[in-house]
Amino acid sequence: LLTTGEPAPGRWVRQTLPDYTTTAAYHCVYLPADWQPGRRFPVLAGFPGNGPFRNRYGDRSGGMPEDNPMGIGVSGGHGFIVLGLGYLDARQNLKPTGNWWGDVPATIAYTKSAVRFVCETYGGDPRAVVLFGFSRSAIGASFIGLHDDTTAQLWRAFLCYDGWESQPDMARDWYRHGKSSFGYDPTDFGGTGVARRFARLAGRPLFILGGRGAVEALNETHRFPVRLMAKPHRNHHTSWALRDTPERAAVRAWLATEVGVAVKP
Repeated sequence: LLTTGEPAPGRWVRQTLPDYTTTAAYHCVYLPADWQPGRRFPVLAGFPGNGPFRNRYGDRSGGMPEDNPMGIGVSGGHGFIVLGLGYLDARQNLKPTGNWWGDVPATIAYTKSAVRFVCETYGGDPRAVVLFGFSRSAIGASFIGLHDDTTAQLWRAFLCYDGWESQPDMARDWYRHGKSSFGYDPTDFGGTGVARRFARLAGRPLFILGGRGAVEALNETHRFPVRLMAKPHRNHHTSWALRDTPERAAVRAWLATEVGVAVKP
């Protein structure tokens, strides 16, 4: 349940950075049930999928910073601070947008400030920030999270469900508008932008549920520690992270290895 006010253990709180109070920008913060002042906690930071979205299987996504439950589900509400981010639209006073990237420089600037704020204010460990994503934001883990060298340095590892950036998907006209539905520039580094961003992983771990092909091809020359796992069901939704599933257990074991924090069962 999303609330307002000061963050406290076990609360999912909507918050705006001090420097953005005159804008419509905001993020969400969850402090774990075992949070204590003075302690350091790893951070799970994630963006939402596109929204409002609903399909014939009943899957839903609201598209706002509060609408990706993967972080709280994977952590079980313990051991990790969870940060919910948004893609900001400069045409609407930096209000988070439900579709695609919004204003990329504005989104990246807010992201950097939000990660720093959570670490400085609530004890997040800047050396243990994991970027997670679903659908749009699984693609965005590359397109936004690895957009440039300084942004890429924020993250210790990457966790994605149902997506990763690929050149064919980024260039595709999904909605038949005569241009990339992602607002992607096909001249991006002469068409090599996807590969350049992948190289910015620089050996850090990547876990993708429900993605093969493009990632395997991108990784052929790098041999980064990429773990791929089959999608657990047909649904385009993060419900697997909210239940006692084999996929969630695998992600928790991966986090314990890569971040050094065991998630309580």
